Amino acid sequence: MHATMASKEYYRKNREARLKYQRDYYKANKGRIARKREVAETVDPNLAKRRKEYQRAYYRKHRARILKIRADQYATKKSANRK
Repeated sequence: MHATMASKEYYRKNREARLKYQRDYYKANKGRIARKREVAETVDPNLAKRRKEYQRAYYRKHRARILKIRADQYATKKSANRK
């Protein structure tokens, strides 16, 4: 099997575990992450502006994909509530 195919398969199989780990990590370190961002923005006042510009450009570039994912999540959640 080709290396990239094996790698994609690995990440596909372990997606839920990775997402759970990321959620747990963020919950555990939320305060530290926020403080680090606050300090960085104090040191560089333009950081918040640059971050906002980057996020805006990213959203515009990937808008269709983001909206599709949100619609799929909404539909899944709505169908789960009907059962």
